[in-house]
Amino acid sequence: MNADTDKKPAVVNGGFSLRGLAEEAGLAVGLLTRFPLPRFDVKTSASLASSFWVFPIVGAVVGLVGAGIMVIAAIVGLGTVPAVAFGLIAMALVTGALHEDGLADFCDGVGGGRDRARKLEIMRDSHLGTYGALALILGVATEAALLVETVALGGLLPAGAIIIASASVARLAIAVPLFVLSPARTDGLGVSLNKPSSVIGVAALVAAIVVGALCVGAGVLALIVGAGLGATIVAWLARRHIGGYTGDVFGATVVVAKVAALAFYILVVLAP
Repeated sequence: MNADTDKKPAVVNGGFSLRGLAEEAGLAVGLLTRFPLPRFDVKTSASLASSFWVFPIVGAVVGLVGAGIMVIAAIVGLGTVPAVAFGLIAMALVTGALHEDGLADFCDGVGGGRDRARKLEIMRDSHLGTYGALALILGVATEAALLVETVALGGLLPAGAIIIASASVARLAIAVPLFVLSPARTDGLGVSLNKPSSVIGVAALVAAIVVGALCVGAGVLALIVGAGLGATIVAWLARRHIGGYTGDVFGATVVVAKVAALAFYILVVLAP
C-alpha cells in the first residue's frame, strides 16, 4: 500500500468531498497496482471498502497498458502470439502479479489442505505448490489462448478494447465474494477490504458498465455475465473449503472472472 494507514485517520469530512474521492482513488491504485504514488495520510472517512467504486477504473488502466503493449508489439511485426504474451507480461508487471499470486495460493490451499485450518495455513505460506503452479500455468495459458482467438475473430484494435473492458469487469467481480461471503480470517486483506455499501457497489457497477460500453458497446453485458459466472465459482469454492473470503480469494476471483468473461464474450459476441 502507498497510503499511510497505520494510525487512525483524522477524519475531516465524513461525507462527499474531493479529498475523500482522491484518497479513495489513491487507496485503490495503491492496492491493485505498483504505480508509484506519493505517501499520504488518510484524513477523511476513505477506506478500502469505500474505494471499491474505483476498482473497475483501475482495472481499465491496467488493461490499457496491456492492450497498448500488445498493439505496439503486433504493429512492429512480432505476430499475434508474442504480442499477446507481451501484453500479459505488461499487466503482470503493473499489478505485481497480485491476482495471479492470489490464484496460486488459493488453489494450493484448496487442493492441498485436509481441513479448513490447514487450507488457510497453506494459503498464507509463500511457497508455491503443485496445485498453485498448475493453476498459474493453465490460467495464463487459457487467457493467452482466448486473447489470440479474440484477435483472430475481431481484429487487433477491437481485441485491445476487449482487454481493457475485461480487466475492468474482472475487478468489479470481486463484489461477488465480498457481498455473499464473510471474512475467513480475523486479519489480513479480507478484513481490511470489507463489504462496501450498496451505493458504492452500484457506483462500481456503473463505472464498469461505462468503461465497457465505451470499449465494446453492448458487448459489456456479455463480459459482466461471464465474469459473474467465474466469480460465483470461486466464491462457491471459497465457501465450501475455507468458509469465507481472504485476499487470495479476491485475487483468484479477478483471474477466473477475466478468463470467464473473455470466453463468454467469444461465444456470445464474436463466434461466427
